[in-house]
This record gives sequence, C-alpha cells and structure tokens, in this order.
Amino acid sequence: MIRIATIGTSWITRSFIGGLDLLGDCFSLEAVYSRSRERGEEFLKEIGKQAQVFDNLKKLADCKEIDAVYIASPNSLHFEQAMLMVSSGKHVIVEKPIVITEEEFLKLSNAADKNNVVVMEAIIGMHLPARKILKEAVDKIGKIRGCRFEFSQLSSKYQDYISGKNPNIFNPAFATGTLMDLGIYCVYPAIDLFGIPDTVITQASFLENGSDAAVSAIFKYNDLLVSIISSKTCQSDLPSEILGDNGKISIGHISKYDDIYLTADSQEEKLVGIMSKEESMSYEAKDFYRYITERNDTKYEYQEMRELSHTVCAVMEAMRMQADIKFNN
Repeated sequence: MIRIATIGTSWITRSFIGGLDLLGDCFSLEAVYSRSRERGEEFLKEIGKQAQVFDNLKKLADCKEIDAVYIASPNSLHFEQAMLMVSSGKHVIVEKPIVITEEEFLKLSNAADKNNVVVMEAIIGMHLPARKILKEAVDKIGKIRGCRFEFSQLSSKYQDYISGKNPNIFNPAFATGTLMDLGIYCVYPAIDLFGIPDTVITQASFLENGSDAAVSAIFKYNDLLVSIISSKTCQSDLPSEILGDNGKISIGHISKYDDIYLTADSQEEKLVGIMSKEESMSYEAKDFYRYITERNDTKYEYQEMRELSHTVCAVMEAMRMQADIKFNN
C-alpha cells in the first residue's frame, strides 16, 4: 500500500481522493497540506477522512510516513512543490499542467530519475480505456480529412471576475487561463493521435487583466488540419469530431474521453458512455500505482507517457509565445 499525501483542498482533490477509494488497498491517505491548518482540518471533515494535516511543505517533504504526493495547487506552484517532494524521495503525480515550461519539465524529470522516483502528470484521458478505443476507432473511418477538438466551458468563477474579484483561475500570476486549464485537454489528443504538428498557429483573446479568455489554434500536418477551440468565458455543448473519408467519430467531452460515437459505413455505434469524475480519476491513480510498484513491467509505458507530457508541455509553451499569453511571475 502506498501512503499518499495531497496538496490542495479544492474539488479536484476531493475527486482524486474519491478515485483512490475505488482502488481498494492500493493507497492510504496519510496527510493533507493546506496553507491554513484550519482549512486542512475542515477539508478532512468534508471528505470523512482521518489524516495528518500539514501547513509546512518542508515538513511534509521530510515526513517518512509519506511515499507519494498528489499536487493540485495553482499552476505556478507545481514546479517548486514537485521538485521539493521529488528531491525528498517522494513519488509525485501533478495535476495538469504538470509545469509551465519545457525547461522546468526537464529539470523535474532529471530530478525524479536521480532520486529513483516516479513523476507523472494527472491528465485523465491518457489513462482511460477509452484512449485505446478511440485509437482503434480512428483506424475505421478511412483517411483522416479533418479534426476539431473543442472544450469551451463557462467557468464558475467568471462572475467573480466580472464583479471585480480576482479568482486564481483568471489570475495570470498563477499561470492560469483558458489554454492551461481547458486547452490542454485538446492539445493532448491531437499530439497523441497525430504526433507533433509540422506547424502551429495560435491566437487568443484576453480579459482586461491579461488572462486568456479564449484560444484558437490550427495544428497543420502534411495533409491534415486539426482545429483547437477553447474558452472559459462561454459555454459550448458541441462534441469534438474526427472526420475521415469513410466515417466520423464524435467525442462528447474531450476532457474525459466519454460519450464517444463512431459512424462508419453509414452505421452509428456508441463506443464509450459516461462515468463519474471519481471513476475516471481512478484510472490515472491506478497507473500511478502501477508505475511505482511494477517498475520493470511498466518501464516503457511510463517513459512513453512522460515523453508525451514533455511534448505537450513544449508545444503549449510555443502556443503561448505565438498568442502572446503571458504570466506575471
């Protein structure tokens, strides 16, 4: 059993812990970290768990009763916190985006290798059974002629921003915004399915504080254009689509790889349904467990996933430069 701690007390941490519970005896929640001890204790009451509460990251890193750490803090803190835990011999799983720059990614990866620990990005779709199902479906629709990955979701914090508050998710100081929060879910399948694009063209619109409100990009391959559309300031229920000359695939929620339909030879087939957030997050937690406990058997799979995360990180950094998306670090 892996003794795990969490950094962050938001809904995503709650869902991740719910995912851990679905895995039986793989993990035991031993600690939570919050800048406020009171908030940490409140969070444990909310989820009905008993664990240590830390309000000092160094003490958490030094704790011998912790094997691994799940990091779900603001994006700008991921690298520093992950490096501290990895350097202390802890395995680390970090909410997307794992870090901000390719330089940070390489430093973190090297530190993980040096300390013989696993470091992994928590990106749901890449660990679901639906990923394999989707790849198999792509082979059934003929020559791919078009593709659109879309994730536009009106943020629950947008009204706070409009009313004059400065929520973290719209604050450039925390390296947030549409591309980092939602667009990454579109970039991942594009690179996973079609590889590194030959050319990337990215544009963004901005809020008054400099946060990117919407992002549009074209990934150009030799004979294929992949369109990426994302926004945190409006809502769209359109599915993402992959179009071939012998059919199409629709994906209801690209962030979760669910509600997937295949249409080929004039026949429509539902391939993947909808699962709970906790269930979907349990798959990334299960792979994290496997990468730690089955190091030899999962060596190549782990390296493949880490290289994919590296590529996505580098491409997204280039997209931000093109669109002039800046963070106030």
